[in-house]
Amino acid sequence: MRPARLRPSKHLPQGSGEVPYALSRDELRGFGFGQITVALIQSTPWQTVIAPRLDAIQLKRERAGKEKPWYSAHELEAICLLQRVAGLTSYQATRDFLAGDTIAADEARRLLKLDRTRGNGRRRGRRGEFSSGPTQQFDGVPSKATMTRFLRCWDEVERADLYEQLFEATLQEHLEFPEFQEECLTLYGDGSPMLTHYTAPIFDPKSGKIVNAKKVTAPEAGYAGYERGPDKCGDGWNLLALVTRTSLPTAYELPKIHDSERVEFVPLVNLFATKVRPMLDPERVGIITTDGAFHSPLGREAVRDAGYVENIHLCSHADTEETNRRAEAMSGRRIPIDGYPGWFANDHREVICAHGRRAAKVIEPPKRNGRPVVRVEGSCLDGCTRSISIESGTWRRAQNPTQFVRCAPHEPADRRDWALGNGLTFNDPEASSHGKMRFGRNEGFHGAMASRYKLLEKRWFRRRGQVRIEVAMVFSIVHVIAMEYRRRLSEAEGPTLQLAA
Repeated sequence: MRPARLRPSKHLPQGSGEVPYALSRDELRGFGFGQITVALIQSTPWQTVIAPRLDAIQLKRERAGKEKPWYSAHELEAICLLQRVAGLTSYQATRDFLAGDTIAADEARRLLKLDRTRGNGRRRGRRGEFSSGPTQQFDGVPSKATMTRFLRCWDEVERADLYEQLFEATLQEHLEFPEFQEECLTLYGDGSPMLTHYTAPIFDPKSGKIVNAKKVTAPEAGYAGYERGPDKCGDGWNLLALVTRTSLPTAYELPKIHDSERVEFVPLVNLFATKVRPMLDPERVGIITTDGAFHSPLGREAVRDAGYVENIHLCSHADTEETNRRAEAMSGRRIPIDGYPGWFANDHREVICAHGRRAAKVIEPPKRNGRPVVRVEGSCLDGCTRSISIESGTWRRAQNPTQFVRCAPHEPADRRDWALGNGLTFNDPEASSHGKMRFGRNEGFHGAMASRYKLLEKRWFRRRGQVRIEVAMVFSIVHVIAMEYRRRLSEAEGPTLQLAA
């Protein structure tokens, strides 16, 4: 096969980037757990979204004729937030951390105002009795019972809604940074299971009845069997996220683990198009790279409607004998294209002439309907009578005989073959480069969520609301850290730029 013009498209974003929320960076040195927590609490999104509700809860807790609570609602919620910042999975572990004698614990107690005893030095004993004794570091840290009573004041669904609003508001604040806007033009999509120790209902595929009704302890969770693969099975939910080339989440969905990724990909892209895309340059074309599990006509259409081009291949790039054999067979297939004698498409949707010349990709900024112009075009000097131009989304595959034919104007999107005409194919170097970056960035993102924040560990999640709160909290935290990194980096570079000028 003769290569065509395989140079990178001048209209697609290029480059990679550093993960801006890695605390190992020199610019973030000294930005500890307590400072991160306070930074989020003092932010405008928190003061707008969360603080008013905490004020209302505090008024409810201060009942007439009763002793004033030793800890305010703001202090208790700050401890919940600190738990997620520190990547701790239980309140006991959080309490042990706060009562420790480490520098990080001392700073956190001071910043969260937990470095003083409550109740005039009295400590509660059994049955609510008070006792006096030597002051201990635990005296300034609320007990598990206090925290439990506080969380009962929150409606779980309301709390989840507010934290999702907090994430959206924090994301909008971050989008005021031009560098983050640029990063949002390169997105990677993937899913990661959020498993629970509890038992989800299992439905019989024929009757639709629950076959383990007596064992169900997490009715809102889903279940996927081993046939889905060792890393996609179990009880729980699936965290579908669109992350930037610096591993920052921009939009996410939490379907049940057995729900189809290609179906859930559509609302995920639509959410991004609604919340984030309006903040970006409408004349710029973005790219979304995912694995083949997200391939569907409706998903590709949603990507185009968002002003992006999808980089989704029909064959895996895994370096195994089976996938290599399948990829080679797909490359060798020749399917005629109606109206263009001598031109064919293989199963990767690469357009090739009878003499082996490949059509080149053309990607241009949006000109109509907000969609970028995506097509391939080519010509042959070895005898093919016609040059070719195939616009993505205007062709479909027909049978008897097998060929690609033009779509009628009224044909629905799910019958159109959006991959034909999209030059970001299996053998395209630019598409392959984005695919390798997706693998690295998504692995880094999922690794941080699993090891640093314990978000993707198997947890004791009984309800979906608990999962929503955890995810929204963590995603808000990483954006706050990223913004602090950008501010410090800008301050560090400021004097140098002035001297250079």
